[in-house]
Amino acid sequence: MTDYTKRVVIVVTGGQLVAANAQAKLVDVLAGEFTWTVGLSPSGDLPATHFWCNWQMMPDQFVTLESLLALIPGHNEQIFELDSFDPAIAKPTIDEILAMTNPPLKVIAVE
Repeated sequence: MTDYTKRVVIVVTGGQLVAANAQAKLVDVLAGEFTWTVGLSPSGDLPATHFWCNWQMMPDQFVTLESLLALIPGHNEQIFELDSFDPAIAKPTIDEILAMTNPPLKVIAVE
């Protein structure tokens, strides 16, 4: 069994992007600065207003990341905890999460 039993989807605003990636680097020193790279917007078109990550981690990493994100001035990330670390069966689904975001968001298609 893996120690990486926590799966979360976290949405940050474009204004939080740089600071959130810097905080993620403190949790994942190998590639945390690339955590939020998928752009989102209400229309699904550019420009991206939000970014999301889908991260499987150890529970203590989640506690640390949540604390670090809270240090960002004006932080207003949206955190969705999935019920399984297996993305094939985890709920809520990605589509359900996008519908629950405030505002509802769509992935920006990259050609």
